[in-house]
Amino acid sequence: MNRKHLTTIDAPGPERRSPLGLEREIRAELLALSFNAFERCAGALLRSLGYEDVHVRRDGKEGRNRDGGWDIEATLPTGLTRVKVIAQIKQYDTVPVQKRYVDELRGAMLRTAAGQGLLIALSTFPDTAKLAAASTAIAPIRLIDGGELARLMISQGIGVAMDDSGRKHIDRGFFELLGRSGQTSCNRPAGVSARTAVGCGTPIGATVTIVVTGATPPPRIVWKEGR
Repeated sequence: MNRKHLTTIDAPGPERRSPLGLEREIRAELLALSFNAFERCAGALLRSLGYEDVHVRRDGKEGRNRDGGWDIEATLPTGLTRVKVIAQIKQYDTVPVQKRYVDELRGAMLRTAAGQGLLIALSTFPDTAKLAAASTAIAPIRLIDGGELARLMISQGIGVAMDDSGRKHIDRGFFELLGRSGQTSCNRPAGVSARTAVGCGTPIGATVTIVVTGATPPPRIVWKEGR
């Protein structure tokens, strides 16, 4: 699987972009999820991109975590060292994510000695937020808007499936399972019929074996929890 850590400012190039229709479908499905399910899916995306020790800090109350400022903790291996990463998640539809959230995340980074911050949103960022994120090399923050989030999910095979001709399409059964079950995983790459995935479901840290049988669409998915 191609792994691309979220450490650069550049979005995927045009040659990696998927059809806009598929991106819009993914964003619509993400918007329809509960916030906790959206968080878990974001955590699974980070794992797929090579982040480790991913932990969703939500305490079960909608829109609140224990300390404020960030929703997900992770570690990024970088050669012989490991960098602490914290991420803030925003499930807004069309409301831009303002600069104050960049400032809030940077403050949390300084309090926790995190080496990298991620601000992941379904909507967009105004120029003031972009400038604030890029204003200093101390406590660097990477912004991921809704368009890039959808493209990353497509490239990592999260929430998409592939038909016999090799064409990718939305995996609606996957989003239904993620949204309706408290114990699902969203780390199945497109075109893979069986995989052991770590941690998009509840409880965090469980290992979920995904067994897909039958034709696609729709697949029949059996979830087997284990540790």
